[in-house]
Amino acid sequence: MRIGVIGTGNMGTGLARAFARAGHDVMVGSRDPERGRAIASGFDARGGAYEKAAAHGDAVVLAVPWWSIDSVIPLLGDLEGKIAIDVTNPTMSDSGLLQQMHGSSGAEVIAREIQGATLVKCFNHISAEVIHLDTGVAQTRATAFLCGDEPEAKNVVSGLARDLGYDPVDVGPLAAARLIEPLAALVLGLAQRGAVSPDRALALVPLVRGRPS
Repeated sequence: MRIGVIGTGNMGTGLARAFARAGHDVMVGSRDPERGRAIASGFDARGGAYEKAAAHGDAVVLAVPWWSIDSVIPLLGDLEGKIAIDVTNPTMSDSGLLQQMHGSSGAEVIAREIQGATLVKCFNHISAEVIHLDTGVAQTRATAFLCGDEPEAKNVVSGLARDLGYDPVDVGPLAAARLIEPLAALVLGLAQRGAVSPDRALALVPLVRGRPS
C-alpha cells in the first residue's frame, strides 16, 4: 500500500521504517523536505515535503506533535478519498499531560479540520520505543486499539496494524478516541517515569484476542 507518513520525530520515523520493512511503498514528509529525504534514506522509502508525502499515500499517517497539527493540516493539500491515521495525543506539551477536551477528543477535533479524508485513530497508545523494535512486537502480538466511523477504513488500518505485528482491536466509532487517548496518557506516562521499561509498556494493555500478553 502507498503510505505517506507526516512527521520525522521518533514516532513518525519508527512507523515509516516499520511500514517499509513490511513491504509498503512509503514516503516520509517533513516541513523541511531535505530532512524527510535524509530520514527516508536510512531505509527503503522516499522523502520530501509534507504535501508530497500526503499526495503519495492512499493512507496518510499523522505523526506530528498535537500542538503543531493546526499548522500542518493546511500544508497537506487535497486529502479527498484518503485514509488519515491519527497517532497523535492531545497533550499540552511534551510533558504528556492531556488537554481537557470537554466531551470530545483530539481525533474528533482533527476529523473536523481535515477535509475529504476518513480519520481512523490508531497507534497513539504505543510508545515510540516499542514501534522501533525489530522483533519484540511481532513476538508478543501486542494490542493496537483503533476507532473510526467508517468500517472499510478501519479494516484497512487493521490490516496495516497486523502487517506490523500487532493484534488490532476495533473499539468502535471515532468518539471512542475519548477512551483510547487517556489510555495512552497512562501507559506512556508510566513508561516515561520509569515505572515500566518502554519495551514492556504494552504489557499494560493485555487484551490480545483472549490470550495473555
